[in-house]
Amino acid sequence: IHWKISRRIYILFDRLLPYQSRRRALVAEILKTTRKRLFDSGSEYNISPSKIRKLIKSRRKLFLSKNDIKYNKVAVYVSSDGNFFYKEIFELICCGFEDIGLHVVRCSQNTGYVPCVDWHVVVAPHEFFYFGNGQIREHEIPENTIIITSDQRDTPWFETCKRYFEKVYAVWDINYQMYRFLKRKYRYVSYLPLGYSDRFVWYYNIKTLPNNKFTCFLGSSIINFSSSEREWEDRPIDIAFFCTKSDKRDLYFSMNAHFFSRYRCYFIFKDLSGGPFPAGSSSIPDTDTLNGIIQRSKILLNIHRGAEKYFEPHRIVMNGMWNKALVISEYCNDQPPFKSNRDYVSCHNSRVTEEIEFFLSPDGTRHAKKIIENAYATLTQKCCMKDAIKRSIRELYSF
Repeated sequence: IHWKISRRIYILFDRLLPYQSRRRALVAEILKTTRKRLFDSGSEYNISPSKIRKLIKSRRKLFLSKNDIKYNKVAVYVSSDGNFFYKEIFELICCGFEDIGLHVVRCSQNTGYVPCVDWHVVVAPHEFFYFGNGQIREHEIPENTIIITSDQRDTPWFETCKRYFEKVYAVWDINYQMYRFLKRKYRYVSYLPLGYSDRFVWYYNIKTLPNNKFTCFLGSSIINFSSSEREWEDRPIDIAFFCTKSDKRDLYFSMNAHFFSRYRCYFIFKDLSGGPFPAGSSSIPDTDTLNGIIQRSKILLNIHRGAEKYFEPHRIVMNGMWNKALVISEYCNDQPPFKSNRDYVSCHNSRVTEEIEFFLSPDGTRHAKKIIENAYATLTQKCCMKDAIKRSIRELYSF
């Protein structure tokens, strides 16, 4: 009897308050807040009646129609003195917000917080609040701030990020495993995978490599190679890898130096002890150079910096899949919607060289091209940036 009554009530509830409507989100927020007030009086989420009224009043204008939640303006921040790859992630996220119809204001630690925006979104807070005027911004963080994190648990940068978790409204992490880890410890955490956006024009077909110290020694057949006009097996570089140095990586490549000497490789190992590599730095390839080299490489390698099986979204998804290189990696943690050995090759550290040898052989070419095709389809069809941001924004009102 209880089940039949409840079912009829839920049917009526769904008709009056359609799923994912503003009215339903408002009612859910009121019920949840009131429930915590009544039943969790000793918890840290205890809210007084006056705060409940203030919460309803402040959010009422966001839930006036039965349409999907809509927003107007968002400010996205990144450190102008931080690593160049965070600028790429920053721009991709800005494009995702624009894809769902928001007006995006692009800012740095030097511009200050923009007034009258729905959300302040800080990319890589360990850099934004550390370099330059960012140290001042740390002491005036607005209530409606979201931070986007990307660091592994065993790094000092993650320890730096932790002190901001209690100061902001929500945390979005681009790695699924880190999202699950943070979700167990903090309430306001969402998963934001890096995905595809047509607006993101930083990645395009580099028909001619820029002339700089990273390309000046390459032959004309590599400089003027166009991946969009040639097959994957025609790419002139066999294996590419760009990373920061670590003891584990140093040991791995020294032990396998003889194997890699048999192939045409392009490796860059950088030492982070001197600080980050900002955009425009002469010590690191710029975006066009880096993508141009990967577009000329059959395989993009991924060897973890330490014991953590961290899925590196920027390297694997943006550098590898977007540029249609075959990604071969040590075992990684899950990263939905991508799947190992469908969208990228994943294996034990000791078998990486065997996988490279197979996929560079005539028998492995067909399998390699199928994996690359699957990866690009997953990226462009199942991992659109606008869908990930829409989902994360909706979750802001379900916490």
